[in-house]
Amino acid sequence: MSIAEYLLPGWLIALRTQRPDTAVSLLAGNSAAVAARLLAGEADLGFVEGLTVPGGSTAWSSPMTAWSS
Repeated sequence: MSIAEYLLPGWLIALRTQRPDTAVSLLAGNSAAVAARLLAGEADLGFVEGLTVPGGSTAWSSPMTAWSS
């Protein structure tokens, strides 16, 4: 099961409760697709499963990696 399937639904429900006027657009994909979207400026935030951070990323966290461009 992926982060998009397992963790994000609960996080998005909590976000909607705390900030009902916030709009979220979600694209699910594999780690390479997430990294490509971030590095191309097509996404503001990405979650992947793994510890590898692609070159060009400016911020990251682990073990469930979140990085932004």
